Amino acid sequence: MSNQLVEIIDVNIASDYVELTASAIEEALMAEDLFETYEIPQIRFSFDRHNKSEMLYLYKLATTKSNTKLSLGERIEKLLGKTISISPNFIER
Repeated sequence: MSNQLVEIIDVNIASDYVELTASAIEEALMAEDLFETYEIPQIRFSFDRHNKSEMLYLYKLATTKSNTKLSLGERIEKLLGKTISISPNFIER
């Protein structure tokens, strides 16, 4: 499955996980009628803070979209409002 194009609408950083809630804008881009208004589905992505490979993926994602002088938490928070491409492997199920 290919990456999903989403807009980040919420960021939640907890002690055990990081959650990114996003609008699945890719569906809107492919709509038959671009002038039709409809509800864009939301997707929640979850990253285990104790899983090194998941946090490395999140680090790379956050670093490409923000100032590298910020802390990792600040970089993740800066994803809010950004449009990014993200792996569906992290969709919370």
